[in-house]
This record gives sequence, structure tokens and C-alpha cells, in this order.
Amino acid sequence: MTLKVAICDNDPNTLHLLTEILWKFQIATDHNLIIDNYPNGQQLLNSYLKPGCYHILFLDVEMPIRNGIDTAKEIRKLHDKMVIIVFISNHLEYIQDSLSVHPFDYLQKPLLENKIIRIMNRI
Repeated sequence: MTLKVAICDNDPNTLHLLTEILWKFQIATDHNLIIDNYPNGQQLLNSYLKPGCYHILFLDVEMPIRNGIDTAKEIRKLHDKMVIIVFISNHLEYIQDSLSVHPFDYLQKPLLENKIIRIMNRI
């Protein structure tokens, strides 16, 4: 099965790290992943053509232009109830706000490979 994944984070280092971890997961598990990276929520939304175009979203909570929670709300308004959302943030105080879009998980930065692999295995 091919899983289409979007990573949305304004920090290029986080984009690179998460992409590398997902490539390792792909190799170790023989899954097929297509990974797209976005530096902000608006660019992700501009590419989000229809419900189901992504299976998994990793969204940074704090980003310029459009933050991760607002991006997720807009995606849910597009009637994409099935996309799996994993928030990533330096700040745990946003967990309560994120619950309105029914995320799968919430990861605190710095990202740890074993936590990401665990989440991907659960998915």
C-alpha cells in the first residue's frame, strides 16, 4: 500500500529530520511512502486538492502565515475526516486547542526517531 504523507513545518531542519526518519521507516517495513514537504500551512492548503489526497499529515503547530491548528481546521472543513493528523510542537500548551480537529497524536520537539516509528507502526 502506498501512503501519501505531508510534512508541514517552517523549520528546514525538522522537515529534513522527519523526512529521513520516514524514509528509514519505509525501508525497514517495506511500505511505500510518498512524502511532500511544505514550509507553512497555506502552501499545504494550496496543494490540498481534495479529501483523501493525503493519508497522514505531520503539522507543526507554530508556523508563520497559517499555523498547524488552523490548517487542520481548514482541512477538516474540506470534509477530510479520514486524514491522520499528527501535530509536532515545542509547546505542549497547544494540546488542548488541537483536540478540536481530532489528531492521532501530538509530538513534542525535539523529535525522536523511536517515537515517530512507533506512531507509524500504530498507523
